[in-house]
Amino acid sequence: MISEAVKRLWHKLGSPRWFFSLTTSWVTFSGCAAFILLLWGAIWGLAFAPADYQQGNSFRIMYVHVPAAMLAQSLYIGMGWQASSGWYGV
Repeated sequence: MISEAVKRLWHKLGSPRWFFSLTTSWVTFSGCAAFILLLWGAIWGLAFAPADYQQGNSFRIMYVHVPAAMLAQSLYIGMGWQASSGWYGV
């Protein structure tokens, strides 16, 4: 059984005013954490990753190129889906 406190919290989270007042502080923390982790990952991927035994240092660009290419393809698929469904950000 779900307790009454959990039910009240669940219904409160459905209210945009209460939800936004609760999560506004999370946006700043999440954005800072994402930036720090991306910067940390880029530095470790490009500067501290060991060189490949056949390709040498040119292999390190794969740590940046592959995630960027996957993101670009995902956005392209999303734009195609939006165009085919008639949903233009309404």
